[in-house]
Amino acid sequence: MVWSDGTRLTRDVASFSRVNLPKRFVQDMACFREVTEAENKEQSCTDYSDSVRTHLQSRIDLKLEKMQDYVGRNPIYKCLDVLADMNCYVSKYNDKCGSRAKDTALEIIEKGASLDVQCPEAIRIDMMELVDAWKSISKKGVFIRELILSDI
Repeated sequence: MVWSDGTRLTRDVASFSRVNLPKRFVQDMACFREVTEAENKEQSCTDYSDSVRTHLQSRIDLKLEKMQDYVGRNPIYKCLDVLADMNCYVSKYNDKCGSRAKDTALEIIEKGASLDVQCPEAIRIDMMELVDAWKSISKKGVFIRELILSDI
């Protein structure tokens, strides 16, 4: 569920919502759309994701040097990109729409279970270490940390 195309969030919510559309989402839907449309024009989340990767590159390199199997290398980059992208959107929802919208977005991400595919359990502890390092240098909140914790 990489949200570099912000309309993907709306589709993910719509598919989740067929079963049970949370009242909170309905209350914040106009604001979600406004933020998503603005991001589609600005592409600032792409820049944010690139910045996160750049700031954590040396830590990633150290992790990769210690890894025995080559298979784990690509998932770390993929997972970090997904987490940074998600966090950027969630942060924007928090800033523009309020904490209820942030909590709703995090709930939708969790119930959508996309992190199970994009951030496999095998790398979750490594990702927690990277997210903690990211949190220490970030000016924005790092809201996605709890999503990783829930599966460790």
